[in-house]
Amino acid sequence: MRSKVWLLAITLFACGGTAVTTTLSPTTTAATGTSAAPATTDAVASGFPVTLSAANGPVTLAERPEAIISLAPTATEMLGAIGAMEQVVAVDDQSNYPPDIPI
Repeated sequence: MRSKVWLLAITLFACGGTAVTTTLSPTTTAATGTSAAPATTDAVASGFPVTLSAANGPVTLAERPEAIISLAPTATEMLGAIGAMEQVVAVDDQSNYPPDIPI
């Protein structure tokens, strides 16, 4: 029994990841959710270019994306949950939710 507990503890520790901080705008970060000033539509729209930091390195977006192509059902559902479906122009053949997805 004791060895199973240690095995579980080691597995959980090994599967843990490091936090990735993504800069959303000059005043807001995703990891903390804190904001130095209230974000307005103009402030967010003018927050470009923006650099996103991830495990695979930095990515710089020069301007706000106009169209999104979702390549996985999970991503499609997340885009629907955050209200970005009007920007989604195409999805993979397995996505079936939300109901108003483009085909």
